[in-house]
Parts: sequence; structure tokens; C-alpha cells
Amino acid sequence: MAAQVPKSLQEGVFFKFLKLAELNKLTTEERKRYDADWLSYNDYVGTIAYAKMEGEIKKSIIIAQKLMQEKISIEIISKTTGLPIEEIEKL
Repeated sequence: MAAQVPKSLQEGVFFKFLKLAELNKLTTEERKRYDADWLSYNDYVGTIAYAKMEGEIKKSIIIAQKLMQEKISIEIISKTTGLPIEEIEKL
């Protein structure tokens, strides 16, 4: 669809309207397949975002532990890692 739409209309409300109009032209079977694919895609994106966030938190915990070994204050560790002071105190 994007190739058929002028570049100036490929963003914003006009493009959203065109996408909606295309969705309304789908048959019931095509719409079910589209909806299933859309849900799968959103699940995938959500899973990747969650994994990335978890990885960042684990990395921050490792950094906090190393800074604690160096006797750096909890306040500075919190500012540096973004971890709450309560979490750092549990380490």
C-alpha cells in the first residue's frame, strides 16, 4: 500500500485513514488472518521489549554490586544505575 500512496501522505491521519479503509475491504477470513498476525507481532514486540528491560535491570544490579564492593554510597549507586535505594539495600 505504501508504494501506491504519495510520499507526502504516508504519515499522519491520511495514512491511518487509508490503512483503515484497506482493512475494511478485507474478507472475513483475511481479517481473521490479519488480526491473528497482528496479535502475534505485538506479542513478539512485547517479548523483545520485556527481555531488553530485564537485561538492563540485571546489568544495573551487577554494576550496583560492584560499586558496593568499592564502598560507593548507596545514593550515588542509585543515581548511577537508576535502581531504587530500597533495591540496592537488598543486594
